[in-house]
Amino acid sequence: MMLIALALELAIAAQGGVDDDWARVNSCERLGAFRTRWGERSRYSRYYEQVSRRLGCIRPSVRQPRTVEPVRPPPPRAAMPTVTLDASGRGDVTSLSAALDRVATGGTIVVRPGTYWAGMRFERSVTLRGIPDAAGNLPTLRTASQRIPVIHVYGGSVNLDSLILRAEGPQSNALYILGGNVTARGVQFAWTGTRNADNQVAEYAAVYAGVNAIVTIERSRIGPGSSQALAVSGRANVSITDSLISNSGGAYGVFLAGGSLTLRQVNISNAGMALVGNNSGHASLSLVLIHSVNYREKYPIYVTNNVTIRVQQSIVCIPSGYQWAIARENARITASGVYNANGAVLEQASTTSGLPEQARSFCAGRF
Repeated sequence: MMLIALALELAIAAQGGVDDDWARVNSCERLGAFRTRWGERSRYSRYYEQVSRRLGCIRPSVRQPRTVEPVRPPPPRAAMPTVTLDASGRGDVTSLSAALDRVATGGTIVVRPGTYWAGMRFERSVTLRGIPDAAGNLPTLRTASQRIPVIHVYGGSVNLDSLILRAEGPQSNALYILGGNVTARGVQFAWTGTRNADNQVAEYAAVYAGVNAIVTIERSRIGPGSSQALAVSGRANVSITDSLISNSGGAYGVFLAGGSLTLRQVNISNAGMALVGNNSGHASLSLVLIHSVNYREKYPIYVTNNVTIRVQQSIVCIPSGYQWAIARENARITASGVYNANGAVLEQASTTSGLPEQARSFCAGRF
């Protein structure tokens, strides 16, 4: 077959060569006749193609660029009013970030039992509601990175219910709020990471509220916090009711560096100093139980620099030789109905029935 093809090529070239246009056309006509005789699918067709290309009868085709339709993203999923977060995969999503992507503004994320990585930023309204397991254990949201809060809120209205928020990284927070409204019920806030050497750094706390945050906490536990359990600054407005503020012995229970703080029916326990106020701010304490370890000063409540504290109908457990509160450098403390460990009146005022007896019971065995 190769001999036939070469013979064809030589015969065509003998007609006058392929450099002359007329000879080229004549040669191509002869090749066309050859192709017609033997057919396009004959065993000689391959050689016909080779000779034709060498003579220029068939020019290599230029592949035209294929028109590619742009890849269109799938239409966005419709936001869901309720999203179920389940680590086992039996809900709508398995991660908190995916839940936030799916839930509608003002919607609810139902958090089933399990532990979930968090570190989420909230700037719109949403509710996180935990479902305890059969043993009563609450779902846990956690982080372990430096300065990455479990939840940080910058706007909107965020509701937290029946959850554990645990920050394990250094200089971090379980809850960090700079704006918007936050309401927490039945929540445990804890920061167990490395603390800063200076407790005066207000931002490092289990719960930190600053700038224009509005925070309401009920039936919850705040602490431990490696520097302080609760810190309030800026123009934040924080109200805590029927809750426990507890910290490891060397750290503060509450650090007030601005804003407004209201505590009612709150137990501040096992803190180096129960409440420290510095720079500015106002706090109102009512029906508060205080037990302080007093690692730096012999005062459970220590305020300075224009901080104002009002304490009424409360109990302060202090051992012999300690003073329950002190105010320095234009700070001011007003008190009424404050009792010590023996049920004795520290600040005289009209009493609440049973408060002296409650003081003796609450403070028993704490020294």
